[in-house]
Amino acid sequence: MKTFAPSFFVVLFPFAVCAQGDLTPPAGVPAAGMKTLTQVEPRTPIPAGLAVPVAGPHFTITAPGSYYLTGNITVADGNAINITATDGGVSLDLNGYTIRSTHASGSGSAIHIANTSNHTTIRNGHILGATTYNGTSFVLKGFSGGIVAATPSSGHQIHHVTVSGLVGPGISVNFSSNVSHCIVKEVSGNGISAGVVTDSAAEVIGGIGISGTTISNCNASSMNTDSLAGISGGTISNCTASSKGGPGITGAIIDGCTGSSNGSSSGLIDKSYGLFASTSVSNSRGSSNYAWGIYCSNGNVTNSYGFSNNNSLGGGIFSPGNVSFSTGYCSGGTAISAFNAIGCSAVLGTVTATNKSLGTP
Repeated sequence: MKTFAPSFFVVLFPFAVCAQGDLTPPAGVPAAGMKTLTQVEPRTPIPAGLAVPVAGPHFTITAPGSYYLTGNITVADGNAINITATDGGVSLDLNGYTIRSTHASGSGSAIHIANTSNHTTIRNGHILGATTYNGTSFVLKGFSGGIVAATPSSGHQIHHVTVSGLVGPGISVNFSSNVSHCIVKEVSGNGISAGVVTDSAAEVIGGIGISGTTISNCNASSMNTDSLAGISGGTISNCTASSKGGPGITGAIIDGCTGSSNGSSSGLIDKSYGLFASTSVSNSRGSSNYAWGIYCSNGNVTNSYGFSNNNSLGGGIFSPGNVSFSTGYCSGGTAISAFNAIGCSAVLGTVTATNKSLGTP
């Protein structure tokens, strides 16, 4: 029998392919291969406040560019930050910090935008005064305004800012500006005024809670006992608002909203509606203690619910046109008043209409 001896294969590498010592470094001083953070996003720091607050302004932005806070700012009087850059183009990142005023009765704005400064973006921070609401009135301290843009400056963007405890308005920018994801609370003036307002809240407000041309996904409450609304605008959708005197929500087109009014003065008969619309109300709910739950002055109401406690001066739902697939409630009064009542019902009260159809009582 044959035997096989193991075979060994030896691979020999030429000596020339082995390591030959250190490599020759490139000539000159090594240069950085990456950009710095400042090169990636050039920004200007705004210094933090002093230990003892002084009269504002703490800082004035005179040129376009990107700015950010490096700490909290507190002023004793006047504006905290002025934005005066001609034609605008300023981006201000509050960087999670707070701008505060200690004034005893109300002075200045946290951020004031000059009338010649357009297209300012402000985001990510807090504005704080010392104004409080005691259940019947506001006790006034701190800033007279939060973010205030002088007319006719325009095109501003305000995002993710909280504002509280102010003598005057919370966020006031013109109707070509946008506000989103902001919260304003306990201010004696108007809460939020802008063109488009989305995903925001204005609670415990002395004036109008939120006003704008388009308002969506917002909450608001007005403590005003005269005639001011919780929300006032053009097209309003998916919002909830209340007022102590005026309408909960007033606008042209209202959809998917809930509005309530607690007005009880005889001078508020034509003001304290739950919902007041000039064009249409749909998929909504309105309630009033003194007037109509839902009042549509020149249009139609559909798939909605109107409630009123007043059986002589108000009612559930009013429209001079069509009310369809809706429900009204008014004990001893008018549940629904319309020209055409289509597929409607009354929990309490009567349905008054020239034409009734689809089972309307």
